[in-house]
Amino acid sequence: MKLHVYGQQVGHDPAWLVGDKAALYELRDAINAALHEGSSAINVEAADGEAYSFYIVDMEMKNDGWEQLDLPYTDRKSMGFKKTHLPSPPYHFTRTS
Repeated sequence: MKLHVYGQQVGHDPAWLVGDKAALYELRDAINAALHEGSSAINVEAADGEAYSFYIVDMEMKNDGWEQLDLPYTDRKSMGFKKTHLPSPPYHFTRTS
């Protein structure tokens, strides 16, 4: 299953999820699982064959709140961010694949 995630470089840029049908169906199922269980994850790979995990979290079911999360922009310097890493959420993920 191939899935590419292209995040926003800066605010107001578009973001993209591009995948084959198998990955998109698996992502749909993982989103449904997260809506019921609070979180979910799937294993996919990029077009070059590098595997990675894709995590989905329903923030409505978490006590942390949005203010605990770093903003998702990839061009951190141009946005004036001082953080150099993304937070590692301490969530238990249920794998759907």
